[in-house]
Amino acid sequence: MKAGKVLLAVGNSDVPVGQYTQKIFAFYDLDEEALSENLTYGSNVKEVTTAVTEGLADAGIIYSTDAFSAGLTPVDTATKEMCGQVIYPAAVMKESAHPDEAKAFLEYLKGEEASGIFESVGFTMVD
Repeated sequence: MKAGKVLLAVGNSDVPVGQYTQKIFAFYDLDEEALSENLTYGSNVKEVTTAVTEGLADAGIIYSTDAFSAGLTPVDTATKEMCGQVIYPAAVMKESAHPDEAKAFLEYLKGEEASGIFESVGFTMVD
């Protein structure tokens, strides 16, 4: 890192974290090409996280859950207006060998206990 220059770690455009970053840049009308000498790219969110944890970058755009796992403290959070919402869907497959147990597990995931666990590591629950 050069003195007086901030280096931001972001994901490549072909990975989800990079695509969310591009949406955030667009929301703020930032030109990624104009910022290029202040950006370093990772091929996945773990590479971006590692760049920050190892001091190779001053900051990075990553998921809150990855920040939590790496012991990092987020300084801000993107809104769904900025970049959409990251959603991890779950469903019972019609070929499931244990559909009743799978349905029960999905109900557990929507419950208060699981919600507390998810939120404690940076997830936000959606309906």
